[in-house]
Amino acid sequence: MARINSFPLDTNVSKDDKLLGTDEGGATKNFSVSSIGEHFAQSSAITIAGQLVSKFGMAVSQVGDGGMYVNGGEVEPALSAITSFTISKKTVDGDSRSAMLTDIVATKFLMVEAGNQNVKGEFTVTSSYDNEDDSDFLDVLVTATNTSGSMSNSKHYVIGIIGASDGDKKYEHEQSSAASTWTIDHNLNKKPAVSVVDSLDNVIICEVEYTSLNQVVLRFDTSYSGKAYFN
Repeated sequence: MARINSFPLDTNVSKDDKLLGTDEGGATKNFSVSSIGEHFAQSSAITIAGQLVSKFGMAVSQVGDGGMYVNGGEVEPALSAITSFTISKKTVDGDSRSAMLTDIVATKFLMVEAGNQNVKGEFTVTSSYDNEDDSDFLDVLVTATNTSGSMSNSKHYVIGIIGASDGDKKYEHEQSSAASTWTIDHNLNKKPAVSVVDSLDNVIICEVEYTSLNQVVLRFDTSYSGKAYFN
């Protein structure tokens, strides 16, 4: 085989160009630039900080690592009709992305269809917790705003953090002693979105009662210590 530096230099790289390499089994193959880019996007191996990519699936049984479904599954809704996301905590390669995902859906996020900027929406999170059927998925309840377009089965979607404005106040409460009821004065002068984790950083479900614009009462089915995040 000729030396690499003897081949002409391609100064106009396109998605259909091909690279020579070996697969994980050691076989020599060629790979298109577009397929390599798609893999990086799907696995979130290379993304802008604060972004993750998930493949949307209608059939819940067919959504695996790196995937998500919406509104309980079996639908391709307009983004304006979305009230809940169920998102895998893992990449397509099975690596954990739980911490990044929890940060992204802590308060408000933007979702855009990969390769199609016309399908996009902003989502304000009202609550999030582990899916009761599969703890490797996170349920995220949302209110949709500034949306356009509809979701399409098997398409990939980029979700990313929306920077909070200076006036968007946050509060973190630490519950050091285990209790089944947490009464918290957050003093944010609003009814904030609430996310709760136990002492091991597992997302937990609770009943949220807004007793005023500055106080909430969180009720659990058993006693917990941990943290509550208000946005």
